[in-house]
Amino acid sequence: MQDALRASDADQAEIVAMKSNSALTWYAENIIHQNVAEHTAQVQVRAVVGKRVGSASTTDCSPEGLALVVRQASQAARLMTDDPDFPGLPSPQPIVAGSVGGWTPGTAASKPEERVLAVKKVIERAEHEGLRAAGTYQVQDSELAVVSSAGVTAYHQYTVAAMKAVVMGDDSSGYGLMSSANVADIDPEAVGEQAVRTAVETRHPSEIEPGSYEVVLSPFAVEELMGMLAYLALSARSVEQHTCFLEGHEGEQLASPIVSLFDDGLDPAGMPIPFDFEGMPKRRVDFLTEGKGGNVVYDSYYAAKMGRATTGHSLQQPIDIGPYPLNIFLGAGDSSE
Repeated sequence: MQDALRASDADQAEIVAMKSNSALTWYAENIIHQNVAEHTAQVQVRAVVGKRVGSASTTDCSPEGLALVVRQASQAARLMTDDPDFPGLPSPQPIVAGSVGGWTPGTAASKPEERVLAVKKVIERAEHEGLRAAGTYQVQDSELAVVSSAGVTAYHQYTVAAMKAVVMGDDSSGYGLMSSANVADIDPEAVGEQAVRTAVETRHPSEIEPGSYEVVLSPFAVEELMGMLAYLALSARSVEQHTCFLEGHEGEQLASPIVSLFDDGLDPAGMPIPFDFEGMPKRRVDFLTEGKGGNVVYDSYYAAKMGRATTGHSLQQPIDIGPYPLNIFLGAGDSSE
């Protein structure tokens, strides 16, 4: 990457490399029907010429392939129109890479037969209740690196293990999911029980009259809602477009005091990666603290445009949705599920 960077004839250049080894076990109708493994690598280059920005990508990671994609990005930049708001590539900032973990050798070395035995437990639990199970069990060993002519050098290796179960009955269904950087944390019996319990408890549904009802949402339903909220209203771009409910209300009581919502890319309870796709360190951002309005996330572009500091929330460029919170947490309340 550094060699390719030196070959660029643009005013500034940035290279993002992603490599992943992934293995996936699929099952449906209580049968494992597919096991696949793949190795992928992709390089994305952003080139800056004056106030013009261009990009190019490749899966050819040979020295020749990298030199070519750097030239292509530079050529693309020269064909673009000026962006007067573009501040240039960000300068390096300290990254706490060693403190977040996120990689375990057991996950990277996970074998297909281990996933088979885990999936078998889910299927047996579903069969015991006369249900049909489907889902996936995936393990992944990934690397992310960012270098730029502005001096940024960032690297992180991480693993992910994730098991998903969907069980179906004649008139009900259930869902279970568990994920972790460490495959040893995955409990297939708990995943199966979570999905099966819901399917059993919701058998024989009945019609109800329209009206106002107290509803308890599952964590998965809340996750869907928070993901949409993040897309619509938790970034600097949403402030610019006036779709952010936090705009102009910092410190005001906007929600119930039991609601705290934040993004923290360094929390080991999530999937920690210590920097974003510009190589900027991730910082915790509190959207709601005990219901009181807080801040939104920034990348370097919107930070410069709006007179703020980047919070390390850039997505892979180019992208038109702006910065984005990828590590959302909803603070716990004081009740059991």
